[in-house]
Amino acid sequence: TYTVMLLLKGGVALSLVAALDPGWLWLAEVADLGIALFALVDAARTRRVKFVVERRVPRLWSTGRSQRVELVVRGAGAAFELEQSLFAGAVAEGLPLRGLPGLVLSYKLGAPRRGRFTLGAHHIRLRSPFRLWVRQHDLPANDEILVLPDLAALQEYDLLARSQMQGLLTRTTRRP
Repeated sequence: TYTVMLLLKGGVALSLVAALDPGWLWLAEVADLGIALFALVDAARTRRVKFVVERRVPRLWSTGRSQRVELVVRGAGAAFELEQSLFAGAVAEGLPLRGLPGLVLSYKLGAPRRGRFTLGAHHIRLRSPFRLWVRQHDLPANDEILVLPDLAALQEYDLLARSQMQGLLTRTTRRP
């Protein structure tokens, strides 16, 4: 980030000056110590936060159709980024999620084939106040879903076939 680069450039510049003129060595050491203390204070302010994530997901899915997955994150009032552990072949739209605790966040997820699958852990990342650090919290979760063939599509095909059959059963005649 910009803050990190600015701090490092200042420290490197002072170290280069100190390498050319040893009289500046004390100032370079004080600057390095200040940068280290600043980073430690920023890390200490990125406290351990307890998060609870509630996932709302339908248990039965259809192949090829995206389902909406809702998440409610509860915890401290810090902005976060959330990622999910998904099953192999899952097609997700809208990840990673960004928000504040208490909001209902959602993304779309699709399963390309039928079977039993498990939606896994939640991964929440928090940035420190001065954006020098990122702390990740991994919350275990297991939500099983069952993906079945798309029965709604079969009904649509059935209705389409019936409408085409009715067209074949009607006969047009000319009027004399």
